[in-house]
Amino acid sequence: MSRGVVDVTRQVALLLLSIDRKVAAELLRNLPRSRVEDLLRAMKELEGEPIDEFAVEAAFAEFERRVADGRLPLGDVAVEAELVLHAAFGEADAREIRERVDAQLRARRPFRELESLDPRDLARLCEDENPQVAAMLLAHLAPARGARVLELLPEAVRPEIVARIARLGQAPPAAVERVVRTMLQRVEELGLRATAKAPDSWLSAASEILVSMPRSGDVLDAITESDEELGKRIRAAMFVFEDVGRLDRSSMQALLGEVDPRTLAMALKAAPGDVERNVFENLSRRAAAMVAEERELLGPTPLRDVRAAQETVLEALHGLVEQGQVRVGDPTEPMV
Repeated sequence: MSRGVVDVTRQVALLLLSIDRKVAAELLRNLPRSRVEDLLRAMKELEGEPIDEFAVEAAFAEFERRVADGRLPLGDVAVEAELVLHAAFGEADAREIRERVDAQLRARRPFRELESLDPRDLARLCEDENPQVAAMLLAHLAPARGARVLELLPEAVRPEIVARIARLGQAPPAAVERVVRTMLQRVEELGLRATAKAPDSWLSAASEILVSMPRSGDVLDAITESDEELGKRIRAAMFVFEDVGRLDRSSMQALLGEVDPRTLAMALKAAPGDVERNVFENLSRRAAAMVAEERELLGPTPLRDVRAAQETVLEALHGLVEQGQVRVGDPTEPMV
C-alpha cells in the first residue's frame, strides 16, 4: 500500500471514529471486506497516538465539531473501533475480522506495544538484551525515535547495533514473537508503561537512524573500520541528491561553502527543480550568475560526469552531517 493510500485510510479511520457509531457501521457495511480490514487496522494503529490538530482540522470538519463539544471518546479508540465493527457485522464476523487484522498488525509492527515507551525506558530494555535483539527493536521504531534510543545507549555498543540493523534479514515470525514476548515480560518486571521488511529496507533503517542522530560520524566511522563495505553501503543510503532541495537556509549555505562553483555547476545540469531553486536562492546574486554561466559554458556533458559531481556534493553533505553542522530532517516536521 502506497504512502498516499495509507494516509487516506488513516483519515477515513479518524472520520469513522469521530461520527455517529450507527452511521459509521452503515458505511462499513457498504465497503468491500478488504477495505474494512484496512480501516480497522488503521483504527487500531491510532491507539495511543497523539492526533495532529492541523491534520484533523484540514480533513474533518465533523471531527472538529465533535471534539469541540467533547463527544468524541479519543481515549477509548480501541473500544470505539470494536463497537463500530460489532454494529456493522455482528459478533462472529467482527471477531474474525479483528483476529485477522491483529495478525496483520503483528506481522507489520511486531513491537507496536513497545513503541509508546519513553526512549529512556527503551534504552534500558536494550541494555539488558543482546545487540541483535536491540537492533531488531530499533529497526522497527520510527528513525528519529530509534536515533534517540541509540544516543542513550553506551557509545561502545552503538556501531555494532547499527551494523546489525543494516544486516538484518527476514527473521522467522516465531523468533520475532519470542523476542516481543520476552521484552513485554521485561516491561512488566520493570514496571514500565507500556512488516516484515526486505534486507535493503534494514539498510535504509540504519541509514535513517544515523541521519536523525546528531554527530553520527563516530558511529559510522567505527562501522566502516570493522566492515568497510557495510560502512560504504550505509553512507550511500543516507542521502540522495534530491535531499539537497530539502535543506534549510543555514544548512544550504554551509554546504555551498564546501563545494567549488564548477562542481556545483556540473551537478546542477541534471538537478530536480527544487534542488536548483534551493541552490540559487542561497547564493548571492553574483555567485548565482557565475554558476549559471559556468553551467551554460559546460555544454553537452556525459551523464557520468554529472553524477560524479553530484556525488562530490553529497560527500560534502555527509561530512557536514557527521560533524553535527547540518541535519537533514523531515520537511513536514513542525518547527517550534
